[in-house]
Amino acid sequence: MHRFYVQGGKPVLKEGDFQHAIVVLRLEEGEEIEIIQGLGQRHLAKIGKIDLKSKQAELVMGEKIEESVEPPCRITLLQGVPRMDKLGDIIEACTQLGVSKFVLVNCRRTQGRYPQDRWDKKIHSLGITAKCAAELSAREIVPEIIGPIDFEKAIGFSGGTKLIPWELEQGVHIAKSIKGQPSEVTIAIGPEGGLEHSEIEFAKSNGFVPVTLGPRILRAELAPVVAISQVLSQIEA
Repeated sequence: MHRFYVQGGKPVLKEGDFQHAIVVLRLEEGEEIEIIQGLGQRHLAKIGKIDLKSKQAELVMGEKIEESVEPPCRITLLQGVPRMDKLGDIIEACTQLGVSKFVLVNCRRTQGRYPQDRWDKKIHSLGITAKCAAELSAREIVPEIIGPIDFEKAIGFSGGTKLIPWELEQGVHIAKSIKGQPSEVTIAIGPEGGLEHSEIEFAKSNGFVPVTLGPRILRAELAPVVAISQVLSQIEA
């Protein structure tokens, strides 16, 4: 079943969602879809009146869907800014896995520092990527994306169980670092080249636990996927 996120108020499909549903998918009046409103409110709905001139389609609300597919805890990813072409893949994959919030972080080894106007456009584009990935994976929320901000600031306001994968950590695995059923997990991942020792020490002083993802070095775009998968395998077991 096709799934769409709609804003509060009277439920309608408009703009990009109208284009996708009516023009691309060729959905017609009376066809059933799933819609998500607000913070994870899922409902069945039927396509109502279609107005091609205003490019809007009314929705007739149906029953609420009670089953949840969200992880049992909130996952925040502090992602060291990699090359721009890798960010989209990270956002897409980690949204599908269940991340609730992305914080883009400028680290000491971040390769590029981009002007704010370029970031404004990129954040908008990444938001679209996250929305599409959330729809594809039946997520009940579209993750928030903020940043970029400095490493120290990102580390300072993190909460919950705090993990920081590090290639020099060999003995502590994620499974050993998660106690009970946490309500929130924050994972900090470095950019290409990893994190400097001083950054690891600063994170440790703010409650982060260095962990290993295994004996092999992973690419920047793969490390968050592996880390999140290991967290989920522990808390959803």
